[in-house]
Amino acid sequence: PVTPGTQFVTVGGAIANVDGASLSLSNTTISGCTADDRGGAIANTAGSSVTIRSSTLYGNTAGGSGNTIHNLGSATVASSILANSAASGNCAGSETTSLGYNIESGISCLFGEATDRS
Repeated sequence: PVTPGTQFVTVGGAIANVDGASLSLSNTTISGCTADDRGGAIANTAGSSVTIRSSTLYGNTAGGSGNTIHNLGSATVASSILANSAASGNCAGSETTSLGYNIESGISCLFGEATDRS
């Protein structure tokens, strides 16, 4: 699990995926992380990609947008929980693609597969 520390960052409270990088998370928990601006858990920049499978992203906070994920690249989520973020929502930026079986507390990620729940 990724747990919060004492250092605050501008983007990507737990992970800043930048410069065209490809990130894959599986069976991972990211909880209680904070970014001053975007992506309380993950900030994914233009040209970068992130795939999240069977993971829990819970209780993360961003001062600006995307308490859980701020995506400007390609983001795909499957069989994961995105929950308990502040009022501005879990997802922001470009579309986050669902492969199904996700649970979101809210509707900001716009998960649309028949097996998704919000």
